Formats: sequence, C-alpha cells, structure tokens
Amino acid sequence: MFNGPVILAVTATSGLVPDLSMLRTRGVLLLACNNSMVAASLSGTDLMPGLTVIPAGISHLVRRQHDGWAYVRP
Repeated sequence: MFNGPVILAVTATSGLVPDLSMLRTRGVLLLACNNSMVAASLSGTDLMPGLTVIPAGISHLVRRQHDGWAYVRP
C-alpha cells in the first residue's frame, strides 16, 4: 500500500513504474490511499496503471491487522 508522501512513487512518471509493473505481473496487489492522493493533489489519471485505489490506508491496515495480517514498516 502506498500512502503518505510515498504516494508520489506510483505516479505515471515515476522511475519506479517498470519495477512496480513487474511486481504486478507476479501477483502483487498495489494499493493507493485516496486520502494521500487528495493531499498530494493527485487523481487516478496521475497514477501508474494497475493500481487499486482504496478510500483510506489506515482503515485498510486496521481491517487487515484484525484479520491477523502483520504490518511491517521499514
């Protein structure tokens, strides 16, 4: 999931697009936080193709942790 300032890493002009696209082909689901997009003045058309936009990253994390997932933050 991409949220906060790192949302800029998934814009269509980001240098990470080739690497992220490769991850997508391997089954990795790439999520973008809509709240972070709004804060960065981005719309869905500004993002690289293949991302799933979720309403809020924090609520997504809370639901996943409740389901037993772990959140690892570098």
